[in-house]
Amino acid sequence: MDKSASKMVVDNEITGVPETYDILAEFPFDSTRKRMSLIVRYNGQYILMSKGADSIILPRIMFKSEADQVERVQIMKDLLSFAKEGLRTLVVGQKFLTESQYHAFENEYQKLKTSTFADKEKKLNALYNRYEQDLVYCGSTAIEDKLQYGVPETIAKLIEANIKVWVLTGDKQETAIEIGKSCKLVQEDMTLIILSSATEEEFRDKLLDCIRDWNVNLGKKTTDLDQLRADQAGKPRISIVIDGPTLTYALQDEHASNAFFQVGLLASSVICCRVSPKQKADVVGLAKKNGKWITVSIGDGANDVPMIMEAHIGVGVRGKEGTQAVRSADYAVS
Repeated sequence: MDKSASKMVVDNEITGVPETYDILAEFPFDSTRKRMSLIVRYNGQYILMSKGADSIILPRIMFKSEADQVERVQIMKDLLSFAKEGLRTLVVGQKFLTESQYHAFENEYQKLKTSTFADKEKKLNALYNRYEQDLVYCGSTAIEDKLQYGVPETIAKLIEANIKVWVLTGDKQETAIEIGKSCKLVQEDMTLIILSSATEEEFRDKLLDCIRDWNVNLGKKTTDLDQLRADQAGKPRISIVIDGPTLTYALQDEHASNAFFQVGLLASSVICCRVSPKQKADVVGLAKKNGKWITVSIGDGANDVPMIMEAHIGVGVRGKEGTQAVRSADYAVS
């Protein structure tokens, strides 16, 4: 691997001296791992560098002393503050490996890469996970994901036309809500209902509150959006937010999923955050089996492929996120 190692040159603006890193191994990102890592060699030292979602990286960082715990609390406050501004956040950590540790990894890695094990990917992920532990905190990033021209107005018109808009995203809840506000998914006259819950019991209590407050008739499934709109005329508009772990409770049996979907139909918009690609497809499937309407899924990344393929009509957006979504879709837009 050393002979074929690629090089990365970084311009250090502080010292003014370029730094050259040999990239020895890459632990790829996927929607389950929610992180990626590199092993690099710099000045004869082996360094493992990881970046990913805060919920994944922070538990892997060593916060042992009292001062470390104070720092951790401050990091969480900063990340929450960034998310409330609608910024997408990542956490970065690293650790140094001895030469013997690196060679031990390299030997195991090469054996697995050239193996014919049926569960090779599972074994590789276990290997990555073993090394992505006991990191030292380096910092966090917070990036603005700017909306393209006309997005808020377009979404507002879709909602006005009684098209049910559900956003399925991997973003943090706070980030998803703020982006929802900026793109008119959550409007000033809407009541925001957060179904995200720590336990199944809490979720069921919140769902029952919605059913009672909004007079949801679970015995009669809504299959006509125009009739639903007429029934809801004059009533306050609502927007629902639910996270991935809570969505697991909502989709675990037919009764819960039907109740959740009927409540979701009352909303002008629904934001499902911190969801996996499979959950995205499951939500689309839930809509398909609960009515005669046509479902359309629109996405731009590889993690959107399952929902694009599940919908009646799949639309892939061609951009900087790669071409997997476009290749899997019925229609493509730039």
